[in-house]
Amino acid sequence: MQNFLNLQSIDQYLNRLFFFIIILLSCALFNTSASQSYVWLGPFYSAAANHKFGQALHVDTREVREFGDMDVAERAAYRFKKSDTTEPYLANDVGFVYLIIIAKTLFFWLSDQMAIEALQMFVHGIISVIILFLLPGPSARLTFFLLYAINPVIIYYVTFPYYYFWQALPSFAVIYFLQMRRHLRTLDNVSFLLISLILGIIIVARPPVILLVLFFYLSSLVIFNQKKLIILGISLTFCIAYLLFAPNERNPWHTVYVGIGGYTNPYGLEMLSDNYGYKLFKDKTGTKLNPSVGGNYYDSKVIRKYSEVTKDVTLEYIKNDPWIFVRNALLNIFQSYSVGYVNEAPRWVHYTAAFIGFIAVLCLLYSRQFIPFLAVGLASGGFTLYYPPIQAYMYGAFILLVVGAIQFFHHIGFCAWFDRRIPNCLSRIFMVSGDQIALERQRVGPETPRSKKPI
Repeated sequence: MQNFLNLQSIDQYLNRLFFFIIILLSCALFNTSASQSYVWLGPFYSAAANHKFGQALHVDTREVREFGDMDVAERAAYRFKKSDTTEPYLANDVGFVYLIIIAKTLFFWLSDQMAIEALQMFVHGIISVIILFLLPGPSARLTFFLLYAINPVIIYYVTFPYYYFWQALPSFAVIYFLQMRRHLRTLDNVSFLLISLILGIIIVARPPVILLVLFFYLSSLVIFNQKKLIILGISLTFCIAYLLFAPNERNPWHTVYVGIGGYTNPYGLEMLSDNYGYKLFKDKTGTKLNPSVGGNYYDSKVIRKYSEVTKDVTLEYIKNDPWIFVRNALLNIFQSYSVGYVNEAPRWVHYTAAFIGFIAVLCLLYSRQFIPFLAVGLASGGFTLYYPPIQAYMYGAFILLVVGAIQFFHHIGFCAWFDRRIPNCLSRIFMVSGDQIALERQRVGPETPRSKKPI
């Protein structure tokens, strides 16, 4: 566990504790109190209060509707109760329920919403501090601290009580072991198995991350070549996912169809909105979809019919004009390497973001960061072929992009240049064992050639 935190002395314990507290205070300062609509969030809280291991979600729809009638402050303070009048809820994945249960167990004195927010803030603080002091040099750490650890945009999703935040965990796993190879010749068994266990929960909370999880194990095998430990980690991850999995009736074709509206198209979808999917169903069947809790959106027969309608129409569009979908996929992929898709923005914003993403791809490849390059693509790869990378969906890629940018500037020598000019007060705050020797060498001797070793 000492290797997991990269600690060598009591001063380093205190140093990391200091940054952990600053990050938590930043989360509290920049907390906007924003949350998902009660229609999607309420059922998770109710299911957590009524959940039985290995079973599908069951919710008390009456209590969820009462939760929806509350104001923001009342929702934040509310605790869902165990109920005898529940019904199956198959509209979402089960994993986030287990995260809520963990949060309520650890922060038992808090409400449901405050508990999951506290857990997300706590995890954000831990992963930020760990990565912070694995990066080489004070300037790299300062940059990561400002662009990720205390960045208000990042903290918005940290304090947003929903499964979006948890997409950062597989990305963290990739970065952690990628950076730890500078310190360790072999994997640390405890940290590797702990992360493997957590990844099993994340998969059932947000299934699209499975591509990045598989890539994490593949890259670990390439870097460390410890086959037995890695096979054990894979087995642990997917055993946990299998044990926790519960069936649902989500309609993936809804997402594919609605994704067409992200860009100009001849089909009447003028923007990225679920309402276009609901409108299509009404036009085709004459039945209005009601996504409110207890509405017909949660009826198995209705959702199966809705899936058929969206599938048939989407496949017809693909057959008639496949180049629209190729264009959309390319724009989506390149935007996932930048700030993501900005909904309702002018078309030039999307093309500018895609161009920035294209430049980011070139920078990653130029600096030979092949693993981060692939990891960013796979972090959003579960949906970018058909749906724009809105910031919530691509949240897991942000930590990879920040570290990738830092490593690029390290590769071209900017970090070494800045380390020699950074004020002493900042330099000492972000310094760890060995940095002082490196800085003295840079100040009194010729600049050492930058490493060309692939990252």
